Amino acid sequence: FQNPENSNGFNERNSTPIDESISRARLVQELMSECFGFPVPKEKNFWELGGTSLMAMSFVAKLQERTGLDIG
Repeated sequence: FQNPENSNGFNERNSTPIDESISRARLVQELMSECFGFPVPKEKNFWELGGTSLMAMSFVAKLQERTGLDIG
């Protein structure tokens, strides 16, 4: 999930390909479904679905495991 760098060596956040952002959305949806134990519809709010702080910690741990990102 690395954004492309411009000629100055900075990440170009707005140049992320559309298909990559879609795959990110799918990953988030999939991980939320794993945390809740049921299929989570698109564009649903974690907290409105009944998410708890422990579930949020589980979500972050799963996200880090799947992507290798360090989310502090």
